[in-house]
Amino acid sequence: MASSYGGLPAPGFAKTATLAPVEIFASTVGKKVHGVTIAAGQNLIAGTALGRVTASKQFKAYATGNADGSQVPVGVLMHSVDTTDGVARLGNIVTGGELVTAKLIGLDAGALTALNARSDAVRGVTVIP
Repeated sequence: MASSYGGLPAPGFAKTATLAPVEIFASTVGKKVHGVTIAAGQNLIAGTALGRVTASKQFKAYATGNADGSQVPVGVLMHSVDTTDGVARLGNIVTGGELVTAKLIGLDAGALTALNARSDAVRGVTVIP
């Protein structure tokens, strides 16, 4: 069945925005991925550094100025997640592997140290053990 007829959505189909997938892995060596709950009220792009809110145990964008537990980075978001509608959603967090440095968002020197990560500028890779 076609999803459209004459440029209009066919019955049962809704036109929605699509997000292009962002590949953050440089290789599959040491790849560690975990399912987590992403806190509501955020529009996060794949590669964003995440911290865990102590009270809710949900994850949100890491920032050193936060004081709710998310000031400690735990990993990197694997796929983009939009929770701006106020509903928390499931997502995947990368806690190990070789990642493309140019695709990472919010990883400052403190975050790299906390994650025990190292950057290889020659290969353009950040490794989280």
